[in-house]
Amino acid sequence: MRLNNNFDDVAKRLQKETACLKSLESFFKDFARQCDSNAKSMQTLFAALGTQTGSSTYSVQTTLQTLSQEMQEFCGQLRSTAKKMQDDLVEPLELFRDHFDKNAAKFAKSGNGILGEMNSARKHADHAKESYAKSAAKLERLRTELRSLVRESGDPFNEATEKKTSIEGDDT
Repeated sequence: MRLNNNFDDVAKRLQKETACLKSLESFFKDFARQCDSNAKSMQTLFAALGTQTGSSTYSVQTTLQTLSQEMQEFCGQLRSTAKKMQDDLVEPLELFRDHFDKNAAKFAKSGNGILGEMNSARKHADHAKESYAKSAAKLERLRTELRSLVRESGDPFNEATEKKTSIEGDDT
C-alpha cells in the first residue's frame, strides 16, 4: 500500500510542475505581448506628436522632434526585446512544456500499469496465502481425525501407524 501512496505523490508532483510551467510560459508570453503593444502605442503617440509640432516655435519643435526620435528608438528597442523574449524564452519554454507533458503522461500511464500489475500480483499472493492456510488447517484436522481413529480402532498396528502419523506431522 505504501508504494501506491508514493506513486500518487509523484503523479501529483508531475501535474503541479506542468501547471507551473504553463504559468511561467503564460507570464512570459503575456509580458512579451504587453511590451510589444506598449511600444507600438508609444510609437504611434510620438509619431503623432512629431507631426503636430509644425505650428510651434523652432526650439520647441526641435526639442519635441528630438524627444520623438529618441522615444521611437526606445520603442524600437522595446519591441526588439519583446520579440527576443518571444523567440528565446517563450517558444523554447513551449517546446519544453510540450515535451514535459508528453513524458509526464507517458510515465504516469506506465506507472499506473505497473501499479496495476503489482496490485494484481499482491491479490494473487494473498489468495494463495489464504488458500495455503485453509489447506494447512484442513490437513491438521485430518491428521487429528486420523490419530483419533487409530487410537479408537484398537488396531494391532496402532502404535506403528501412530508413530508414522506423528513423524509425518512433525515435518510440517
